[in-house]
Amino acid sequence: YSSRRFWFNEGTGAITTSSSAAAYAIPTDMIEMDTAVVTVGGRKLNLVRKTHKEIEEGDTGQTFADPYYIAHFAEQLRLYPVPDKTYTVSLTYQKYIPTLSATGDSNAWTTVALSLIKSCAEKNLYGTYLHDPDKAQIAAAAEKLALDALDERTVRATSTGKFKGYW
Repeated sequence: YSSRRFWFNEGTGAITTSSSAAAYAIPTDMIEMDTAVVTVGGRKLNLVRKTHKEIEEGDTGQTFADPYYIAHFAEQLRLYPVPDKTYTVSLTYQKYIPTLSATGDSNAWTTVALSLIKSCAEKNLYGTYLHDPDKAQIAAAAEKLALDALDERTVRATSTGKFKGYW
């Protein structure tokens, strides 16, 4: 479930640009970028997402200015126009939860998502190794309940509770 979005695996970060550099390493814990905001002259502006190919096709190598576009490619963030000075780009994204290394360590997977992880492991154990389809089915039902509960909490944590019309 590490690639699935929950409220506990969302994060923020920032990159600082330098003059004449177009590409920057992504935060090491980033899975998928949500927003990128650059501060220009004290104003925050949302960078427009493009594909790397779209930026590459439009880049003559001679345009240096306030960045307006951003692309995620090859574990890097590509800005265009190429920054002409130092800027701070604030990011929101889905993040990896660090791997546990010591016996006493814990993280969100072993606390708030413990029921989900246990049920998933039991389903796999009974279904794949112990060949007990009845117990695998019971574990799968428990896994679904745990996942639904986490999804519901994620919606509550990440929404305003209001609908927005687009007409």
